[in-house]
Amino acid sequence: MKTFDYISTDKNIGLNLIGLAGSKNGKAITIDEALLAVWDALVYFDVKNVKDNLRKKHVRSFKSVYDKSKVLARYRNYTREALYEALTKEHLDAIKEEDDVKAAILSDLKIIENINEDKTLVLNQTFVNSYQKIGEGKNCPSIEYGMMPYDGDATKTYSKTPKVKLTSYTMTEDVEAGLQPFIEDYVKNWDYAVSQEDYKWRATKHFQEKFNIGAENLSDNIKEATAETYNLLAGPYYFAKSMLCQMAAFAPDETRMALRNLFDESLPVTERVKSFILSTEDILKRGKADGVFKENDNSMQSERSISVYLALQNPTMHYIYQYSLYEGFKKVTEVNLPSLYSFDNKLAGYEMVCNSIREVLLKNEKLIALHNQSYPDDMSDYHLLTQDFLYYCVNYYGKENQ
Repeated sequence: MKTFDYISTDKNIGLNLIGLAGSKNGKAITIDEALLAVWDALVYFDVKNVKDNLRKKHVRSFKSVYDKSKVLARYRNYTREALYEALTKEHLDAIKEEDDVKAAILSDLKIIENINEDKTLVLNQTFVNSYQKIGEGKNCPSIEYGMMPYDGDATKTYSKTPKVKLTSYTMTEDVEAGLQPFIEDYVKNWDYAVSQEDYKWRATKHFQEKFNIGAENLSDNIKEATAETYNLLAGPYYFAKSMLCQMAAFAPDETRMALRNLFDESLPVTERVKSFILSTEDILKRGKADGVFKENDNSMQSERSISVYLALQNPTMHYIYQYSLYEGFKKVTEVNLPSLYSFDNKLAGYEMVCNSIREVLLKNEKLIALHNQSYPDDMSDYHLLTQDFLYYCVNYYGKENQ
């Protein structure tokens, strides 16, 4: 039975997810489907033969899934159908609705850009392109399944333990201290950071100037107002902007009302997120019944896209949310931040944590002076600065040639 090293296993994980997305006919990948696709590749990961130097350098980079591979090797002789049955009954069913556990398992995979409120995934375009090029080459190993059927039963029982959700967050002194080296590096490389992330500032300014919720043609207005958002509202298998414009064209009054409610700052974010998703799902459902939308169309509206709408509309109160960005920030800084699944709503929790990070950033006089020089007309009250700091830590901290 063929087994694979870290590099080949990583390739197979990426290609499994891309292949799964391609087989969905426009529908999004669910978190459960993603877990099975990832575990499929990990069954054939040769843990024992990973060299010590690679174990530290590479295996740690997807530690959450690597840990799982240690107990999956016993399925190597199963047929593909038997393997998926075993993985479902003995592993997936064991965690049932524990979304935080599922998200934690997938959190190391850079190809996964975001996990939406409806438990669907958004893949990262850059990594999708890279894996697709690998798949076209001859250096991509394929998985060979065995011949054994699955004849076992799930042996584990599971009972869900009620969890108390967080309703607030206060940063501890050790977390604040742990962020200081990253803030200093951010200050040191300020010009480089601005050059990479300046588009979000332009997108916000453009939206503030162009958006008119009372526009006669709401669809065209949304399209124009979000013209500078680029990857914030679009990506592989992710068409939030396009779907919102289509829904506004089909049901302008309902879409307008959904946006008005979303932008009502007198209501809790958690309530607005749920309401907006339900409203857009209803519009989509009626559109399908009228033949305007295809049966497999997805509204694409989630905490991620909603955070963009909120941050564009009211940048002094909201942050652009990405689950993978937050998880990446936790890993890079190694500070003790809570899981977003610890909160009643991931976006609400994210904003609480970001507010605390913003307060820490405001204490650094050098950083604020640089910021004020670069953005003398900052319309976000340092909220975009906070967003850019997280992104810098995940994507540029410690990199050479800055």
